[in-house]
This record gives sequence, C-alpha cells and structure tokens, in this order.
Amino acid sequence: MEAAEFSQVLTLTAKAIAAGGLTSLQLQECYRFEGEALVAVGKASEARGVFAKLLILNPDAQLGEFVSPKITEELEAARAELGGQQLQASAEALASGGVSIRVEADPQSMSSEAEMVYEGSGGAVAQVRSKLTNGSATFDVPTGASETIEVRILDGSGNALASYRVARKEPIKAVTKLSAGPKAPQSSQPVWSRWWVWAAGSATMGVIGGGFGVASQQAQDDLDEVLQSPGDHFFADASKLEDKARSRATFANISFVAAGGLAAASAYFYFRGRSTESAATIIPSVDASGTSSLQLVGMF
Repeated sequence: MEAAEFSQVLTLTAKAIAAGGLTSLQLQECYRFEGEALVAVGKASEARGVFAKLLILNPDAQLGEFVSPKITEELEAARAELGGQQLQASAEALASGGVSIRVEADPQSMSSEAEMVYEGSGGAVAQVRSKLTNGSATFDVPTGASETIEVRILDGSGNALASYRVARKEPIKAVTKLSAGPKAPQSSQPVWSRWWVWAAGSATMGVIGGGFGVASQQAQDDLDEVLQSPGDHFFADASKLEDKARSRATFANISFVAAGGLAAASAYFYFRGRSTESAATIIPSVDASGTSSLQLVGMF
C-alpha cells in the first residue's frame, strides 16, 4: 500500500483470504486493504461490496486519518446501504456439558462453518469444526477440556468471522429412576397345585367321554338295525359297526375314568388349600384369680 502497488495488494489479500485461518481482525484488515486498493484502481463499485463485508463484521470500522476522501466516500456509501445490518450470533454452554452456537443474522450469507477451540488435559490446543445446519451447530466437549471454550463462526475458506468465549457447564447427571413401589407379594403356590386346574381337566375329560358315549350308542343303534335285517346288508358292514361301537365305548370309559381321577385331585387340593387358610392358633391366658386357660382361635 505504501508503495502504491495496488495490483499486488489485491493479489496478496486474495491469497490470504483464500488460504483461510485468519482471525476476525486479520480478515477485517484484508477487506480494508482490498477495498482501498480497488478504489485506487478505479473499481469503486467492487470496493463498496468489500467495504460492506468489513462493516458487517465491524459496524464501527474506519479507514484512518490520511486515507483519500474518495476512498472514505465509498466506505460511507457502503455503510448507508447496509443500514446498520451486521453479523449477529450467540454461543452458550449447554446443560449436557457441550456448547452451541447460532447465527441469528448474516446479511451477505458469509458464514459457512463453526469451530470449537479448547485446551485439552495435556495442555494441547484442539480444534473441532462442524457445518452450520440452519445457522447453528452443537459440539460435545470431551472430558478434561479447559473450563473456557472458544467458538467461532467461519466463512467458506475457514476464516473467523466472529468468535465467542463461553464457560462450559458440568454435565447434569442422569436422574435415578424412581421405583414404582414394592410389588405385591406373589403366591408361592405353584399352578399345578391349584384345585381349579384339576377341576378344569376333569370337566374337559367328562365332556370328551360324553361325546364318545353318544358316538358309541349311535354305532350300537346302527348295528342293531343291520342285525334286524341281515339280508339287506353285508357281514362287513355289521363288523365295522361293531368295531366302531366297541372303540367308542372304550374311549368313553377311559375319559370318564380320567375325569374321575382329575376330580379327586381337584378335591384334594381344594381342601388342602382350605386347611392352610384356616389354621388355628392356641393362646394361653391367666385370669385375675390365677386360673390358667387356653384359647383356640381360628377358622374351621
């Protein structure tokens, strides 16, 4: 700039911005030099656009005491066109222990990424980047990170547009889930010792036996009808009906016997359960005269 080599100024500022890694103040300096050089080479309209970027990052930016009024006019024209618009963002520490950053206003859509910078447990500085999604990004802070975290808004080349320092919070510990209370005591009596299980089996076998009994009687009636008119039937027909009646009767008898056995088991478990519930208690006592007695308390 001092040597008035304005083309070289434009080349160097373009390279510096494209290389990335500039702080917000360094980026503002590049915009200031670039804008001044553009006015000097007769590109006032382009200079106004560059000055607008400078003012978005720093609304109070000035060019200096000995800068040409022609250059200052372009800066003020850019300021008037912006009407006070500027980059606005906020960063905060999250209750989970992480940090988040959100771009609230970006007049020229300069922001592209976010970056978290922190000091690790060993003293080394670490940087983590994330794309902005709907203008915001959230970072998880690792264990052992420094208490203060720096979060930056970056442009497409990786230059810092703005930076914020936040004191991270200790993550909230998970709340222990409260118990719904003690469960109702479960009966220790197994299912197979319940009287109604055996009663249900007895009833089922009784129904089955009844069905076989009806089928046996029907087969016997058909056999009697065949025997009354032997000339109209073959011997094989009578033999089949006889076998059918006999087998149905056998199944019916087996079912009734099983039903009886299950009924007996049901009765046994029923009365055993009643006796357990009706246990009596003997209580010794002595009256005022010194006579001792026993009281039998319970259900019978």
